[in-house]
Amino acid sequence: MSIEVRIQKLLIQIETESFRLCRVESHPALKLWLCKEPRLSEGLASMRKFWRIFCDDVSHNDPLIPYYIEQLERATTDLAQSLDLMYRALGLDEPKSASNPN
Repeated sequence: MSIEVRIQKLLIQIETESFRLCRVESHPALKLWLCKEPRLSEGLASMRKFWRIFCDDVSHNDPLIPYYIEQLERATTDLAQSLDLMYRALGLDEPKSASNPN
């Protein structure tokens, strides 16, 4: 798959997972847990930071994207799978992650 196609797919996945993450984070049960587990909040904030950096790099056509896109794809897919589990645990609507459209 070309780097351009991978970039577009990842941008779509980032948008989808960012929305899902906001929805999960707004759930009262998770809010309470995040207060007790600051490292989890820090990890989620780091992921958002990486997403912003990637989107900024894409907008500037950064030549380094091919060197780190695979790592970001893996991290985003891992987060999507974790969000699927959180959706189920919190009793939210069935998840519709970009990596799992079923």
